Formats: sequence, C-alpha cells, structure tokens
Amino acid sequence: MDEQYKQPKKPKILILTNPENSIDSLLVILTLSQIYGDTHELEVLVTNSMPPKFTQNMSLKHVKFVENLPEQKFLLQFKKQPNKVQSIQWNQTEDNVNLYVTMTDGLFNEKDFDFQYQGGTYEKIFLLNIESLSDLVGFNSQIYKYLFENTDVIALGREFKDPLAKLGVIYNPVNSGISEDMYDFTEKEGVKLTPQAANSILAGIYFATDNFKEQIKNPKTFQVAAKLMESGAKPTEAIAVLANFK
Repeated sequence: MDEQYKQPKKPKILILTNPENSIDSLLVILTLSQIYGDTHELEVLVTNSMPPKFTQNMSLKHVKFVENLPEQKFLLQFKKQPNKVQSIQWNQTEDNVNLYVTMTDGLFNEKDFDFQYQGGTYEKIFLLNIESLSDLVGFNSQIYKYLFENTDVIALGREFKDPLAKLGVIYNPVNSGISEDMYDFTEKEGVKLTPQAANSILAGIYFATDNFKEQIKNPKTFQVAAKLMESGAKPTEAIAVLANFK
C-alpha cells in the first residue's frame, strides 16, 4: 500500500505587533493574510489579547495566533572529525551545559567548532508599529537577535531603531499611516493586489485620515487611494471592512 501523500510544509511568516493592537495594525494583519494566506502559514505573536470582533469576524487565511515564540534550536557542530564518535551524553548543572563525548577510537577534535541557530525558521518577519524591542515586553532580546539575523525583516508603521539586522524598513514619515506603508511594500515587492487586499489597505487609509479629513501630509495618499481603486477596491466595501473593527 502506497504511503499517504504529504503536502510539503508552507513557508512561514511571523508578525509582531505593538501590544496596543491598534486598528491600523489589525488591518495590516488582515491584508497580509489576504496576500500570503494561500501560499504561507502566518503566525501572529500575541502580546495582548486580540479584539474578539477581529478574531471572530475576519476571514483570516492560515493565521495562527501564538503566545510564545517557537521552540528554539541550536546546532553545535564540530568539524574535521576523522575519528568515530561512539556516544554523546549531556547534563546541565546550574548555568553550565556539559557534553560527554565517548570515542570509538582516537581523540575528539574540539578546535574546529561552529554554532548555528536553527529554531523559528521564517521566510519573513513583519514588525507592525514597533520602534524597538522594548515595545515587546517580556520577550528575550537575544532570541529576537537570532531571529532577525537569519530572516528577511520588514518594519512597517514606525522606524525600527534597534540595529539587530539589516531591516527592510518600509516607513515613510509623510505617509498617512501603516496601511500606506503596506501599500509601498506591495509596490516594492511587485505584489499584485486582489480587490479584497486593496479594500483592506484602503480601509486602513480611511482610518488613519478619518475619511480623508486629517493626517494627509502628502498628495501621494490620494494617488495611493486611486491606485487601490484600480486594483478593485471600492470605497463602500472598504468602509464596511473598517466597520468590523468598531
């Protein structure tokens, strides 16, 4: 009997949000699920409770809300070992981890040593309205350092100030808000927006500008709204999306 066919795992995206969970951040989560939901698994690290309306009423494709980062794994690799290892045992005493290596014959070469981070493998990490790791109270900055060094990190909404990695900061101070940053990201990446995603971004611009009455710092905001309508967004539908958050 043939073994059951297993679909390959989808690449993962991690989304980190400011604990305030502002409406514009939630709209970006919705937009990301509409863009990546069919091809990726999305994990949102919850640092505060999500509004019930958001988790119950929104159609979030393949979005998982998690309270902790995934199990962290590290590889200790000793290279150039011509002799055979029979067994390895370990124990931990207070803050020391001890490895006991038994060789079949010969000596163990400890000089060519490599350390690799292997936990929490993500294709992309999005930072939404986060300026620094201090916005994420209670999480180990060293773990974030490993995550950021090995992943494509995109900061939206605010200028991320911690120099932990080469970030793809999509932040423009003349934009109306994070949803307009989200649009700039899709343009930079060449993402073709569906009408649903375009509506979500337009809803975020409506929220940030109070229906185009405030927070408009640049004519570009109107140009973005026009391009979103070219992608299928409709003002009445965008306003209906925004109403789900109020």
